[in-house]
Amino acid sequence: KTKTVYEVDSKGKKILDSKEECDDRGRTTKEYVYDEYGDLKKYFTYEYKGKKVVAEYEYSPSGKLKEKSVYQYNEAGKRISKLIYDETGKLLKKKVYEYQYYTE
Repeated sequence: KTKTVYEVDSKGKKILDSKEECDDRGRTTKEYVYDEYGDLKKYFTYEYKGKKVVAEYEYSPSGKLKEKSVYQYNEAGKRISKLIYDETGKLLKKKVYEYQYYTE
């Protein structure tokens, strides 16, 4: 299964933006991102545990790994962090997600 996304310029010309490949469960397994000329800029592959993405891999058009992101979740299933590594496995940065709940 694939999903293709186009942008439309002011003259009505369709410009390829991205394409996604999905598995039988509807989860995106690969995503291709294109520039304004329709050339591949980069692509991603995704690893799942159940319904949740646990790892995302970013590749150059030639297939060289650029970055790996690892997602962590709390007991409630909410994403709590994203660890971003370079192609050698060196941690580049950590993004932390905080949730605030309001009750009346």
